[in-house]
Amino acid sequence: MERRIGEFEVVTSYLVDVPNKCMRGVLMVYGPDGALLRTIPATGPSMSKSDMEERMRRTVESIEHIAPDGTPTYR
Repeated sequence: MERRIGEFEVVTSYLVDVPNKCMRGVLMVYGPDGALLRTIPATGPSMSKSDMEERMRRTVESIEHIAPDGTPTYR
């Protein structure tokens, strides 16, 4: 999922949590120049892929502002 908020772009993705042997959903915030500013954990371990997708969708939709350093503000 991708969402543009002002000059920033928020993209959802997954990462492998090797110590816990699971996947986690993350939000990646890119700045106006395309540089990755921040990676934010969005889901916990042991969630199904569909639950992770739903949690990330709701989290992205709840962002109302992004600071210049890539920190989101939520509703």
